[in-house]
Amino acid sequence: MEAQTLWIKALSLYQPWASLIGDKTIETRPRQFTYRGPLLICASLYGAYRGEQRTNVFQFIKIPLINEALSNLFNVTEYLKIYWKLPFGQAVAVCNLTACFSTNESDWMQGLNQEQIKRELAFGNFSNGRFALKLENIRRLEKPFYVRGHQGLFDVEVPVELI
Repeated sequence: MEAQTLWIKALSLYQPWASLIGDKTIETRPRQFTYRGPLLICASLYGAYRGEQRTNVFQFIKIPLINEALSNLFNVTEYLKIYWKLPFGQAVAVCNLTACFSTNESDWMQGLNQEQIKRELAFGNFSNGRFALKLENIRRLEKPFYVRGHQGLFDVEVPVELI
């Protein structure tokens, strides 16, 4: 009997932001998205980039709010142990993309309390001219699986039992 599959939109995020999905419900992007619906969150195969300069994932793991969230997720506290637990090149969560707001406006904050806003600001780039993607019904995958990522939204065929 053949395994059932479905096609789903996917979005790649650098680590540690991919693993923070669930603790963060807003993902920021440099362009607006019109798509709304199911979304597979994938961890990029490589680490974080800021502009043209590659940065060390460790510097982000050391940020207190990020460290706290990842320590709770992976049940470890040492930076190196957290790093080795981060999945790279794998799907890590599934959710629904429900809205896209300009970061120039405060609309993205609707429904969030002050603590949530503080965390979102620590976990994203909310500079002017960017867009905030609202993610709901987030479910981290128990068993991340390999996905060849792409920039922007892309389609992935996934066996149903994996998500």
